[in-house]
Amino acid sequence: MNYTYTQLARIAPQSYRRHVWRARASRIWKRYLRVAAALAGLFGAVSLTIIYFVLLPPFAWLARRAQRREPPGWAPISPAAGDSPTSQY
Repeated sequence: MNYTYTQLARIAPQSYRRHVWRARASRIWKRYLRVAAALAGLFGAVSLTIIYFVLLPPFAWLARRAQRREPPGWAPISPAAGDSPTSQY
């Protein structure tokens, strides 16, 4: 790294510090993105687990309860409706 720094100072004496700081900022930004992606993955996994084990069971219970109230088999359509089954309107 010292060799690269020396060569950069030799080639661009007016702006070598800016280039060094830009490289440091780039490394920090990439590190931040890795950490943020890991945290987002963790947060997503935790939230989906909570939804699956906490919010889904009451809906399944309500669906089973509603299923018991429905008569088995097909429900006949009343002829009073008068609509054609092939018509969109």
